[in-house]
Amino acid sequence: MVKLLQVDKTSSVVCEQTTMTEQDLREVANLETWIVDHPEVIDPKMKIVTTQFNRWASEEGSALERPDIIGLSDSGELVVIELKRIKDKTVHLQALTYAALASSFTLDVLAQEHAAWHNKQFQPTDPMTEVQAKEELESFLEVDDEFDEELAFALPKIMLVAPEFPAQVLTTVQWLNEVAPDLTIECHQYHLFTVPTGETVANLVVSFNRTFPVEDISQLRLRAQSPRVTAAKEQQKTRRQRSVSRILDHDLIPHGASLDFDPSGQVNQESVSTLEAWLDQDPTRRDFTWNSHSQKPLKWGVEPEKEWTANSLCNEFFKRAGVPRGKFNANKAWFYQGENLALVAERAPSDLEI
Repeated sequence: MVKLLQVDKTSSVVCEQTTMTEQDLREVANLETWIVDHPEVIDPKMKIVTTQFNRWASEEGSALERPDIIGLSDSGELVVIELKRIKDKTVHLQALTYAALASSFTLDVLAQEHAAWHNKQFQPTDPMTEVQAKEELESFLEVDDEFDEELAFALPKIMLVAPEFPAQVLTTVQWLNEVAPDLTIECHQYHLFTVPTGETVANLVVSFNRTFPVEDISQLRLRAQSPRVTAAKEQQKTRRQRSVSRILDHDLIPHGASLDFDPSGQVNQESVSTLEAWLDQDPTRRDFTWNSHSQKPLKWGVEPEKEWTANSLCNEFFKRAGVPRGKFNANKAWFYQGENLALVAERAPSDLEI
C-alpha cells in the first residue's frame, strides 16, 4: 500500500488516499488528460500520436473499439494504452483487441490521425498538416530506407493503467509474458491522494508506478562478462534507443555546438550539387547548431527562433532548393566534429560499464 506525507521541514501530515469515483473524476476528461500532458509518468520518452481513435473498418463492416491512447515508444514500437478509473478484470482483454486492431496502422494513417488530433487538442493558429505530421513521426522513428512499417507496427506494446489490477489480470499478463516473449505488456498502477489544505476544496495529487514487469534485482548484479556478450547487449541497446536520445542522455554534443550538413552518399550527386549550390547562396543557410531538446534538436540561422527535427530541417532544404527528397537517414546527414549523429550516439557508454 502506498503512503504519502505532506512535509514541511520537521512537520508532516498524512495525505488520505481517495479514488476517482469519490472525487467524481473521469477516464477521458481527467486520467487521459493527465497522461497526455505528462506521458513521462508512464514512459519518459513516449510520443502521443492520438487519443480515442475509433475508425476501424473491413469489407464485412466496422468496429466500435476505442483505445484510449495511441503512442510511439522511444524504441519505435507502436504503443496502445488502456486506462481505467476503477478495478476491471477485463482490461487486458480489451487492450489485446486494441493492439490487434492497431497492428494494421501505417505511417500515413498515423500521420493523418496525429495532425487531426494535434489541431483539435492544441488549436494552434498555424494548424499542423498531414505532411508535417508525417515528417515529425518519421524523425521520431528515425525512418530510413531500411524502415519497414509493417514490421515496425506489427506487434504493438500494451500499457495498462489502473488503480488496481485483479489477480486474474496479473496472472494472464504474466502468462503472456512467458509464452509470448515478443509481446510487451506493462501494468501501471496509480494512486490518488487528497492533500490537506484547510480549504473546503481539497488539493489532489496522483502517483504512478509500474507494477509489472517488476524490476528483477538479479539484473542489477554485476557479473564478469565476455567481450562477445557485452558487444551483443550493447548492440541490442543501440537498436532500441534513438540516436538523439542517446546523445542527450550522455551529453555527447554541447548545447549550441555547430553542426555540418552533408547528405552525399545517401542522395544522388545531381541533387547534392543543386542543394549545395542553394546552401552556398547565403552564409546563414549553413548556420546549424545543436539544440538540447529531445524532439527538436536543431536550430537554423535562417529562422533562429524555430526548432527543428533532423528530418524536418532536411525536408526544408530540399523543398526550398527545389530538389526532390528521397528516403534516407537524416541522422547520417548531420555531422558534429566529423561524425554523423548516428556515430556520435554509438559513443554513449554501455550500462555495463562502471
